[in-house]
Amino acid sequence: MNNLLTLKLWFNLYPPAMQSWILYFFLVVFSLFLLLGILGKVYLLKAKIEKLYRRAFSKIGNMLIIMGLAGLSLWVFAYEQIPVLSMRFFYIIWFACLLVWIYFLYKYIFIEIPKLIQFKKMREQENKWIPKSKGK
Repeated sequence: MNNLLTLKLWFNLYPPAMQSWILYFFLVVFSLFLLLGILGKVYLLKAKIEKLYRRAFSKIGNMLIIMGLAGLSLWVFAYEQIPVLSMRFFYIIWFACLLVWIYFLYKYIFIEIPKLIQFKKMREQENKWIPKSKGK
């Protein structure tokens, strides 16, 4: 545990090999991200979901696919013990990017979508008083 708190572990240009169970744990996690992203995209093709929620699910799927691919590339670099590219610091960057992306998804799903739905309802209330054109 003390080793996790040293800068040498995180910024070493030639990091030591990861233990095999850690490598396989990361492989499973990153593969799940990719698989869930692909399944989410396939689900969106067949599902009848409102446009705003469809866009939110699409954004979630994009995040899972991109972060899964980025994580798998990090895994390959660590597995092959490639200098510089297998630095542990890249896992911190990956995790920070994931948290930022989740924050923006949260903001979109729980703040922007309710505002857009409320605006849509208000717009429908206003438009019910506007006369409709008679089609020929």
